[in-house]
Amino acid sequence: MERNNVIWRRILLSVCCSVILSLSFPPFGISIFSWIAFIPLFFAIRNREPAEAFFIGLISGFTFNCILIYWVIGTLRRYGSINIVLCILIFILLVIYLSIYWAVFSSITSRFMKNTSTIIIAPSLWVVLEYLRSHIFTGFPWELLGYSQFSNLTIVQIADLTGPYGISFIIMFFNTLIYEMIANPWKDRRTYFLKSASVFAVIYLLVYLYGIYALFKYDEISGIYRVSIIQGNIDQSLKWDKNFRESTINIYERLTMSSLNRDPELIVWPETAAPFFYNIEKEYRDRIENIAKKSGRFLLTGSPSVKMGNGKPELLNSAFLIDPSGKTIDGYDKIHLVPFGEYVPLQRILFFIKPLVEAAGDFKSGSRYVVFDADGKKFSVVICFEAIFPELCRKFIKAGAEFLINITNDAWFGETSAPYQHLSMVVFRAIENRVFIVRAANTGISAIINPAGRIVTRSELFKEAVLTGEIGMRSGYTIYTRAGDVFAWICIGLFVYLMIKFLRTKSGGQ
Repeated sequence: MERNNVIWRRILLSVCCSVILSLSFPPFGISIFSWIAFIPLFFAIRNREPAEAFFIGLISGFTFNCILIYWVIGTLRRYGSINIVLCILIFILLVIYLSIYWAVFSSITSRFMKNTSTIIIAPSLWVVLEYLRSHIFTGFPWELLGYSQFSNLTIVQIADLTGPYGISFIIMFFNTLIYEMIANPWKDRRTYFLKSASVFAVIYLLVYLYGIYALFKYDEISGIYRVSIIQGNIDQSLKWDKNFRESTINIYERLTMSSLNRDPELIVWPETAAPFFYNIEKEYRDRIENIAKKSGRFLLTGSPSVKMGNGKPELLNSAFLIDPSGKTIDGYDKIHLVPFGEYVPLQRILFFIKPLVEAAGDFKSGSRYVVFDADGKKFSVVICFEAIFPELCRKFIKAGAEFLINITNDAWFGETSAPYQHLSMVVFRAIENRVFIVRAANTGISAIINPAGRIVTRSELFKEAVLTGEIGMRSGYTIYTRAGDVFAWICIGLFVYLMIKFLRTKSGGQ
């Protein structure tokens, strides 16, 4: 009975970790909670065998991800073609997969609880696992630990050096430090605590000072190019209804014409704002091109398209730029598709799951990193899910883009926390590359984000909106844009080195 009570106390501690951490992400956004959230988990896995720590970590990860991405079930059910039982099954499989990273973290960290390397092992390992999660099976880096600080602008400025992984490292370092100080007698490890606290204090001070410098440098960049964002607020259940197609185009035309009194040079419509196959349905394409001609402005719109591949038509999620004369001058095909939304991964295994897009068949990936040219102003477009991938966005900047446009259709998420979470991650793409980001969302949240990561203007959810603002052009390349995830690789190297050192020490002791 006593052992059972101990086990349940440890499980309760692991769940506390998950609840506290979830409160640091949108829509709650209490960022300070992430700095202490892992302390209960460390106590839960203390003095546990790796297998038991793995189980505790799995429970903690499962709880956290259930809270964080609960909206997946509603998205699958509401707009997919599968029943509620299968929706729940897919959700549980996804959550278990994401929880395995927590379990591995807990299992390995538990081995070092009595070792002075813990304070470096834990944050390094966490970054290693975040990096793996961002790449394995095409990646799902939704709300990495560092993203919890998206509104803490002073701290997140180091993202132009380290990407989001640097912030994750610092947060986990602090969690480990506080746990060590609480869990171990001060008199026995006084020197170790003082050294560790001093190291953290120096790191935090440097990060803070760099943040002040970066905010001073990038937060007041003046705009030279005027952009209008059109948020049509088209209900997802009507979006692909052919009987509503004309009404959809009329809504976007009306809002576009209303934006002209703000004198934009570029007008941006959201992902799939044009609800037809742009390159083959000429009647409707002419309508959109005439709207651009009538406005006398460059117009960017999202729309599905079709091309022939391997002797059969292939669906693409695309963006097209139309010049003021009404001519479509370039297009971009989405490179990183949404699993289960635009294609089915591991189709041989998951043959029973249908794609969730309402257009028939799987979408195909594009391959070209397009840089649009609007009368000398160069930009690239990332569509929806692509905006959460730092590596993808930096490739567009390296290709020559001077700012980024993120077009998305977050109507899939309904009135959940997902649109707020999605926006929080886009903030980091602006900081990493020091560019303005223009975000056009069908039902919100549309926004303009400056190179310091500040959301200059934003819309409300599920309301028609026209946002207009001035943006600047990129003036150079950041270290992150040039070098990418070097910090993550340093953490990988550091973790491997410490593991080898630990194993050799253990082997020598035996």
